[in-house]
Amino acid sequence: MNKQVLYYNIDDSLDYERQLLTEWKINDLELIEVKDYENRNSFVDYAQDADGVVVEYQQITEDILNQLPI
Repeated sequence: MNKQVLYYNIDDSLDYERQLLTEWKINDLELIEVKDYENRNSFVDYAQDADGVVVEYQQITEDILNQLPI
């Protein structure tokens, strides 16, 4: 089963990251790109099934951390 890493509202594409995974022969890691600048859904909703998250310009408060499945 692949591990999922959520990239939340990252300005750039994930082409470089995916290229590195291919070069390093890592095939059990899935990068999930979410761009929801209008906050239609909460960050916590998006992150529920993720094994890891990468954020940019997103404040992760203690309240948000307490809602994440970690």
